[in-house]
Amino acid sequence: MKKFLFKSLIAMVIASVFVTTWSFLMPNKKIAPGVQYTSAKNTEAESYKKELQSQYDKRIDAKVSEELSGINASIQSNLLMISEAISVYGCNSEQVKKLVEVKQAQDELNKVKVAEIIEKYGWLGADRIGAQNNYTLYTVIQNADFVTQEKYLPLMEQAVRSGSLAPEHFASLVDRKAMVQHKKQIYGTQFCNDPTTGKRIFAPIIDAENVSKRRSEIGLASIHFYAQQNNINYSFAKGNS
Repeated sequence: MKKFLFKSLIAMVIASVFVTTWSFLMPNKKIAPGVQYTSAKNTEAESYKKELQSQYDKRIDAKVSEELSGINASIQSNLLMISEAISVYGCNSEQVKKLVEVKQAQDELNKVKVAEIIEKYGWLGADRIGAQNNYTLYTVIQNADFVTQEKYLPLMEQAVRSGSLAPEHFASLVDRKAMVQHKKQIYGTQFCNDPTTGKRIFAPIIDAENVSKRRSEIGLASIHFYAQQNNINYSFAKGNS
């Protein structure tokens, strides 16, 4: 009897080892519900992580949006005061000069704040912080010094390709920067007046024959379409290449 019980116990142990081994080797079989349960737990954990990340992003977006709204308010306030001072005292008045100095100081503070935002969170798109706040990011960098612009232009180009920055804003900054440096523009966003006819024309464009290709690469319409929108004869643009 004891031998029988001993043999039965050995058989049960062997069967248990077999089932465990089979469950490990064949995870898709019904014999291994533990593996499926683990998979379900992993999926649940991933879902929980995504939810936590989403909540974190929302808090960050709200915080950044509030800060950018304040920056935009300061920009608009300074511009309004300067505009009013010009209408009352004239462009070259001491009052206007002082207000311009105040604006420049505020622009420097805004640049520091925006740089901190970008360094921490990257270039946040309109889908996260709203169109106006996204535009404020661009405006502050646009008004910054060349060193700051150069630093963030690669990031801004990435933002354009990911849909976090409007391509016309990026192109406009690149072209204006080129013109200030007395270089030809790249995307054909800037105009000037023809010295002979007085008509508005495109400012000189580098490699104008391929400008539409460059525009297309960042999501802009062709130079022909852009010319029509602005009532410009494209032949003037060709002559400026």
